[in-house]
Amino acid sequence: MAKRFDSVREHVLNTARERAADILSAAAAQCAAIRAETEEHIASLEADRALERDRETALIQQRSQSRQTMERRRLDLEARQRLVERVLQAARERLITISDAERQTWYIQELLVYAKPGWQIRFRPADSHLAPAVLAALPQAPERLPDDPELEDGFVLSRGRVEERHSLTGRLDEERERWVEEIGRRLFAERKEERKEA
Repeated sequence: MAKRFDSVREHVLNTARERAADILSAAAAQCAAIRAETEEHIASLEADRALERDRETALIQQRSQSRQTMERRRLDLEARQRLVERVLQAARERLITISDAERQTWYIQELLVYAKPGWQIRFRPADSHLAPAVLAALPQAPERLPDDPELEDGFVLSRGRVEERHSLTGRLDEERERWVEEIGRRLFAERKEERKEA
């Protein structure tokens, strides 16, 4: 009976070992599958992370380039505006210092258009010597009032409370936007031509 008991025990132990080996083998296979799946998932996450990093890097570079482009454009625009302002300032200075003959011609042309019967005129003191010739050239000359020391250039026509200031620099200011466009177009068209030739 002891042999039989040993044989049953041996059989149970062998069966248990086989089952344990099967369970261990299945667990090892399941472990390997989980490990492989996890490694694939990790590789996929790392690839996604690398792709996201590349996208973020590209976006940062694009934003940086956009900022640089905007900054270049801003600086270019500021430089162009300064250049246009210098040209306008030079034109203003030139208008103030035109010759007496040019100023007299301008006065006559303006007064032929704007002077009406019953109006009065004030010149700037620096042009007082031109007044007699200017008024003599008009078919209907306005009444001359004392010169206006506050005038930088030009003259003032008045009738009662109504005053019209006429000046070369005033004309430049009135048409400033048109002049800014014209100067910019001419100056920067010349620069583009210079670049093409270089």
